[in-house]
Amino acid sequence: SKTESVEEPVEDDDEEETPAEDKKEDEAEKKEEDEEAEAEVEEEKKDDKPKTQTVEKTVWDWELMNENKPIWTRSPKDVKDEEYNDFYKAFSKESDEPLARIHFVAEGEVTFRSILFLPKAAPAGYYQDVSKRSNQVK
Repeated sequence: SKTESVEEPVEDDDEEETPAEDKKEDEAEKKEEDEEAEAEVEEEKKDDKPKTQTVEKTVWDWELMNENKPIWTRSPKDVKDEEYNDFYKAFSKESDEPLARIHFVAEGEVTFRSILFLPKAAPAGYYQDVSKRSNQVK
């Protein structure tokens, strides 16, 4: 991020509410001002520049790290077998390729895209202590 000086337009708050006592005095002043304002209108048209002020702003520079679209958002026709296998190996941290996979789109009240992978072998120790794991299911 970096800080830059930027010019922004300033809003005029010329119209303010006045108490009832000051209204009578203001009416007399307004008549005089109206006459002077007509003369000034022509001058203002010549110098009709917006009022600005310099403000310090923080600007964030974003750098895109990965330009590739995720494979589950792409059409199954566009994704190669090699890309599926590389993706599976990356997130499962296995060296073997998956036994099977399915890439689909589910549409309904909620629409989503998904890829399901079936590993070739069960994880080590998967069938040991089955009774302990089933007790945790509620």
